[in-house]
This record gives sequence, C-alpha cells and structure tokens, in this order.
Amino acid sequence: PGSTPGAVKDFLQVMFDPKISWAAELRSHIEQSIEKEDFSFRTNGRKQHIAILPLLNPKPVYNVFVALDTSGSMSDQDVIEALTELKGLRDTHPMNLTIIQCDYAITSVKTYDNSEEIDWQRFEIDGRGGTTFEPPFEYVNDLVETGETSTPSVFVYFTDGYGNFPSEPDYHTIWVRAKNGYKDFPFGEVIDIE
Repeated sequence: PGSTPGAVKDFLQVMFDPKISWAAELRSHIEQSIEKEDFSFRTNGRKQHIAILPLLNPKPVYNVFVALDTSGSMSDQDVIEALTELKGLRDTHPMNLTIIQCDYAITSVKTYDNSEEIDWQRFEIDGRGGTTFEPPFEYVNDLVETGETSTPSVFVYFTDGYGNFPSEPDYHTIWVRAKNGYKDFPFGEVIDIE
C-alpha cells in the first residue's frame, strides 16, 4: 500500500474538469433503478373536496458504490482522470457514496454521507499491485445480504479493464474504462474516458 505520488497530488489541484456528462448518465441509467417515486398523491391536510394532485417529493438520495482500480496497470494519469470523473459524479446529485479502492484486494473503503465533503486534494491512493475485480463486488454483496446497506442505486467501477471479472450482480453496473483499456466487459454498461 502507498499514497498518491506527489506528482499526482499536483495534477489533482488543477485537473477537475470531468469529460463525462454525469448528470446525463445519472438520468439515463441510475434513475431507472431508483425504487422511490418522484411523485406521491397526498392531501395537504385540509378536508376539502377537491382533486388531489401529485406533490413533488424531494430528490432521492442515491446509494452509490464506486470501485477505483488502483492496480499497477493503471497509470498515474488514469488514476487522475478517474478521480476527476469521480468528483464530477459526486457533484451531480445528492448521494451517499462509498469509495472502494482495490488492486488484487481491497485496500481502502471510505463512506461519505450526502452532506459530507470530500477533500479531493488530500485523497490518497492505496494499492498498485495486481488486479482482480471480484473483491469490491463481494464486499457490496455481503453488505446487502446482511442488511447493512440497501441495494446500490448503481455500482461504478473505474478501471482499465485488465483483471478477473466476477459474476454479474443484481444491481446496475457502469464500467468507466481508462484510455487504451480492455475492450470487452462481460456485463454492465461501459463508458470510455476520452
């Protein structure tokens, strides 16, 4: 395990201009898996005989899990771009966010509730060993099975795609592929960082 090299921290201070339109991705892929309805038919507490119109509920808070591939095959630039996109994702919509760093094993898990700020300039990277994608999925599956968390609204995996894949989970998965990454993913949606 290690921390972010100094050059990476320097880049993080100036980089944070995501290339992926996360607002569009959330709308088109995550919201379809949200179980909460945006509208409810409630009365306003008055006993009047009028039509009941739908009231807009507040925006739901997404339960988002993110895995960050910190293996040796991910270059410093790949990690910087992944963190840039991760910040862009976090900035788009209210969400409780769990960030799992993994190379051949999970090296770090941090959970941030919707109101908690993330200090991106001090975000440390742990890992740089071999690669397997199975541990983060197993971790989330265990949390769901034991009732410690609800089913993720979405699971986003930032990676170059070189590693062992798990079996397909019961929740929506988005693979965010680094430049020059592996071409075939066995399940989920693939978005390229261009």
